[in-house]
This record gives sequence, C-alpha cells and structure tokens, in this order.
Amino acid sequence: MGSKNKIRKAKDGTLNVPDHPIIPFIEGDGIGPDIWRAARMV
Repeated sequence: MGSKNKIRKAKDGTLNVPDHPIIPFIEGDGIGPDIWRAARMV
C-alpha cells in the first residue's frame, strides 16, 4: 500500500483524504451480507 493512498489525520484534527483512498473492509463484520452487497456498490 503506497503512502499516497492513505487517509491521514493532520495535527489540527482535519483529515487529508487522497483522490483515490484505499478503504479496507471485512465482509461479515456484523452488519449482514445483504447490507454489505448493497453498500459495496455505493
């Protein structure tokens, strides 16, 4: 994972989000597979 794609928190508390962030997910994290299939498309 390159550091260019990481979401970082600045010292003032704001978030620095790149144009193409990498957002990990764990399928089956307690919200149910039906919800995850629909949310993944968003």
